[in-house]
Amino acid sequence: MYGRLIKANEFDSESPEAVPAYNRIGYGLKSAYDFDKFSLGLTFFAAKDQEDSVDIPTPVEAGVNPQENLVISVDGKVKLFKNTILSAEFASSGLTADTRASGDPENGGPVDLLFNGNATTQYYKAFNAQVSTSIGNGSLGANYERVDPGYQTLGAYFFNNDLENISVNASQSIFNNNVNISVNAGLQRDNLDDTKTTELQRVVAAVNVSVKASEKLNINGSYSNFQSVTNIRDQFDFINAVSPFDNIDTLNFRQLSRNATLNIAYAISKSEKKVQNASINLSMQDTEDLQEQFLSGEQNTVGATTFFNTGGNYSLNFVPIDMSITAGVNASFNTTLDTDNTTIGPTLAISKLFLDKKLRSSFAASYNQSSVNGELQNTILNFRVNAGYQLLEKHQLNLSALSLFRNNNVAGGNNLSNDFTVTFGYNYSFTTGKKTTPRERKQTPGIPASNLTTIQFRANGQIYEGTSPEVYEQINTLNNASRIDNAPAAAMEKINLAKLHLLDLKNGDNKELKNAAIDYLTAIEEYNAFAKAYEDGLLFAIKQLTRDARAIDSNIARDYAFADDKITSHKYKGVPPTEVQDKNAEDYTEYVSLYKNYELQSKKFIHHRYMLDRIKAIRTIRDINKEPQLQQFKKAQITKVYDAYGDIKKTPSSISELLTGDLIIYYQNLAAKFADNDIIRK
Repeated sequence: MYGRLIKANEFDSESPEAVPAYNRIGYGLKSAYDFDKFSLGLTFFAAKDQEDSVDIPTPVEAGVNPQENLVISVDGKVKLFKNTILSAEFASSGLTADTRASGDPENGGPVDLLFNGNATTQYYKAFNAQVSTSIGNGSLGANYERVDPGYQTLGAYFFNNDLENISVNASQSIFNNNVNISVNAGLQRDNLDDTKTTELQRVVAAVNVSVKASEKLNINGSYSNFQSVTNIRDQFDFINAVSPFDNIDTLNFRQLSRNATLNIAYAISKSEKKVQNASINLSMQDTEDLQEQFLSGEQNTVGATTFFNTGGNYSLNFVPIDMSITAGVNASFNTTLDTDNTTIGPTLAISKLFLDKKLRSSFAASYNQSSVNGELQNTILNFRVNAGYQLLEKHQLNLSALSLFRNNNVAGGNNLSNDFTVTFGYNYSFTTGKKTTPRERKQTPGIPASNLTTIQFRANGQIYEGTSPEVYEQINTLNNASRIDNAPAAAMEKINLAKLHLLDLKNGDNKELKNAAIDYLTAIEEYNAFAKAYEDGLLFAIKQLTRDARAIDSNIARDYAFADDKITSHKYKGVPPTEVQDKNAEDYTEYVSLYKNYELQSKKFIHHRYMLDRIKAIRTIRDINKEPQLQQFKKAQITKVYDAYGDIKKTPSSISELLTGDLIIYYQNLAAKFADNDIIRK
């Protein structure tokens, strides 16, 4: 790849919200080669800001300097034993914070020989390794990941850094593969260089059970308990404290999240002419933030969220004419502090194959409405049409159209809007299948070796190759540790149904295994893309809200000061009306009115400053992930955003529109509980 990563933007003192930037050019190469028993890959990336791309000098306080970066990553995979695979990746990044500086770097790194650094250059390393082995009808694996504090590159918007992850995973099929159990457990910590005043340790445990109760009934359930603990490292602050107020800013913070899901799929009937299926999914998540009070050890709940999601689907497939109809309904109910959010709506989809199954077509319509505390917020109606044509063996043409009608009941003025989008795509597949010799084929109990073929395909940058059972184990091992924390029920349903389909084909020589595997991997990748877009949209909403809040701050402060002056200059000198002795005086009624206005403006001012003080410090996604209150909001809103994600533009501003109103309500509720009246005196 080669191209411009950031466009130059001149510094403008009249527009402080406009971030200045240098023109940034980047280029990279990623290559991999598969040998007989191992594979090896190399990634190279470089980027540099052009110092002469701006005419107006950027002031030092803006914190924007021309930067340069070089990253080299090596990854590989090797088959250690018959059923054991080891894969690892090592990356080194050299980043110069200011190319105009002189001097030599304080430390060095593997890319030092290829990178001309200066005194502002820092070198970072990242490493991860996974080992997995097949045991019986299951697998056992372990993962290790370490990322240096401050690790970053100019090729990504955000990086998790300063972390060490150790996790183990195991899966096993029992009762003739009718029951599949997978367990994951891990420990994460930060502060790898012991420079922080706090250290975070996170324990993660999860269990998933899928049961093929009969030929018609499949049940999948999961439970997970996530816990984050933040402790102050320096215990002398506690030992040497004279009063509870000596270290008022220190705390022990613990965040608990309990998740449970249940998915039931039932094959109503199956014949040569008609197939009927039904499914129900239920999910529950309960989160609680606990703060341990200084010295006393008492734990108080500072935030709690509970949300439920449910959905049901019925599908009817007419086999002779290659047509299927699916109808469903989804509902969610979320409670955050004093706010109740409800979303509900039906969906209808019809798909049909034409031209000897080479042309796939589908039509879908859905209607959703959301309410907050019983008041209707918005309604969305959308229609979709999709078509895909398989041209020859490796070429595919795709065409889709979407028409969306949105009615925002809380917006002023014209609250009706319509979006119409048409997308055309062309895909070319380089993947080819390969048959193996009988000597290379692996015998699977109950399946003749002569019936097994080797499948090979690439998905999400990873090559999968082997017989049906081998490919399943590769996918299961590599994706058991996939991070789908707090995923809404609709997303989990899509992923779990794809995995159930994969399980059905696990021990058979079925050419559909490849498509089922790609569907499962695609479902996970699509959710990861949504999760990233959701974070970007939330950050956009916070930045926009910060700008708006700063713009009206002086007006709110002025209204409060005016109301305060009215009651303090009155003859009753600002005392509460209940303390006035002569309540029959002529000017008492006027004073009550003035005092009520003062209370209103005071509350408005306190709540506004409470929100502004918190959101103005949020500048990156990392800041969001470190803020417990925003994490609580993020969990509570994810279902709402996910449900609307398919019907909006995939831009931060579009997602921001869904979140801004709820974000204001959320901080108002927090302010009502936790805002300090001392804000007035600041």
